[in-house]
Amino acid sequence: MIASWRWFGPSDPMPLSRIGQTGAMMLETSLAELPAGAVWTEAAIRERRELVEACCNANGETLRWEVLGGIPIHNDIKLGRGDRTNYIDIMSENMRRLCGQGVRRILINLMPLIDWVRTDLAQRLPTGATSVCYDAIDVTAFDLFIIARPNAERDYSPGIIDAARDRFAQMSQARRDHLLNTLATGLPGGDSHQDVSEFKYLLSDYNALDVTHYRQNIFDFIGAICRVLEEEGGVLGVHPDDPPWQICGLPRIMASLDDYQALFKAVPSPANGILLCSGALGASPKNDLPAIARALKGRVHYAHLRTVRQTGSHAEAGWSFEESEHLSGDIDLYDIATTLVDEEHQRRANGSDPFHATIPFRADHGQHILDDLDAAETNPGYAPVGMTKATAELRGMIYAIERNRERLQAAVHAD
Repeated sequence: MIASWRWFGPSDPMPLSRIGQTGAMMLETSLAELPAGAVWTEAAIRERRELVEACCNANGETLRWEVLGGIPIHNDIKLGRGDRTNYIDIMSENMRRLCGQGVRRILINLMPLIDWVRTDLAQRLPTGATSVCYDAIDVTAFDLFIIARPNAERDYSPGIIDAARDRFAQMSQARRDHLLNTLATGLPGGDSHQDVSEFKYLLSDYNALDVTHYRQNIFDFIGAICRVLEEEGGVLGVHPDDPPWQICGLPRIMASLDDYQALFKAVPSPANGILLCSGALGASPKNDLPAIARALKGRVHYAHLRTVRQTGSHAEAGWSFEESEHLSGDIDLYDIATTLVDEEHQRRANGSDPFHATIPFRADHGQHILDDLDAAETNPGYAPVGMTKATAELRGMIYAIERNRERLQAAVHAD
């Protein structure tokens, strides 16, 4: 498994010239400064690629932009309305142009309206480090009392409603404003961004769409993209819902093993696959992450390896959790990484070419530590020092898994 790094473009506080110091061998980035539905010209893609290639990876070789992460998908595609066909055609052509310039691993996030969401972006830990966290009761209070979604009370039991009402009453206006801005307008590093008025307008449209129709809109879109990727030799990685339960009445269709099996049944293209984000699926204790990795290993085209620690269970409102250090938490990353390493070896044994045999990974949602805490600007969950630490921990874990494989095989041959 090869380490990758998420770079947010020229505005990212992390200089491209330092990414080789992190242990990363390839880059995940995007032209995310362009709006959803925009045409990505050959010239714009080439300019970003050449900017990346002016720097070195961890081996001192040319750093390559090989992974597309963070591409916004127009709401017309998700909602199945308006200029949907035109936007699918534009994205298909964008994918073709990206593949033509070496960006053949395409990652997409299909969550409606609310992207990955956290309620606290800098929760102080006992060590003095900070982490991004999710409080399910705060999100419920946001739904019921801050945006006051029509008929939202139907989704919650009386006990959860009472807990959310108490929490709302205890909140300062600054806290209410923080939740509104954080949940409605989109986090840095997310794919969805809008102002509050647009959020409320779109929320109504999404709430009117049932899960079956939303799923069909998405499957139609994925089918179109996969046809292009098959022609161009690319692959698709579909990110799980984060968190994997309903928020504000919005449909969730990538929240479990069953959801992914439905996706692959509907779009069986070999280009179609999962971006295995252990923290997104693992936020729900209902998801057995090692079992999901084993069941879907042949479809894993990329991995975001991170772990969370559950801090509370709140019935239909979901769970509260914090992003933990990568060698702790409630998710067995060693088991998952072992499955993925074994899958890579099996693909090579079956004759897959290096591109299709490789499962790149990157650390995700690292804590802010050391000099991160003094930096004027960092992206929540993506501070350079914390992410470098997480990358080093995962590289060491994967190195140990590979060495253990070698020793076991040597012992078998010796017998």
